[in-house]
Amino acid sequence: MKSWTPRWTIEQPADPITCSFGGVPRGLPEARWPVCRECGIAMTPLLRLVRGPGPERIPVDEVLFVFKCEAESICDFWDSDSGANACVLVRKAELVGGARTPEDVTRGETRLLPQLWASSWFVSEDGISADQADAIDDPERFWGLPDSIACVHGFDSAKLTKAGGLPYWTGNGPDNDPPRPRRLLFQIDNWITVDGSRA
Repeated sequence: MKSWTPRWTIEQPADPITCSFGGVPRGLPEARWPVCRECGIAMTPLLRLVRGPGPERIPVDEVLFVFKCEAESICDFWDSDSGANACVLVRKAELVGGARTPEDVTRGETRLLPQLWASSWFVSEDGISADQADAIDDPERFWGLPDSIACVHGFDSAKLTKAGGLPYWTGNGPDNDPPRPRRLLFQIDNWITVDGSRA
């Protein structure tokens, strides 16, 4: 299966509508900024994805904003039903100028991550068959796979933040949430490589 690894830069691109990580979600109307259902604080912006060579499944006229709660209360951001994470799809025609932020950001209660932009995308093919792909996403079959299939890139951190392809699982392996059928849109590793350095 194909996956696309972004090359990240700290240099803001000329195109205002591009994929980015962290920072303030440029163009997002303040009223659409999600609030964590667990702690009530505005969530931390994680990604802004637009259609391109990597996230090709994003509608061409829309922008997907991804958030997770980074509050000190340690809300269950990993649980899809907790209300401590959110995806907000906004039509490009509804984007606003400037950066507007909720009061939680101004008061420092909402953590803002360093801003990075995807300057280009590197495509790779993992050589995994359809049956092997099904096993990688199966909570029982996954544990019987050799590492050369279950961890096809050997946990190379430069390839683990990516769009598309197959997921790399933590030590817990796959589970049934969200329910199948499902496809990976984007995955972020523990760190991001920027110009050859970890961030």
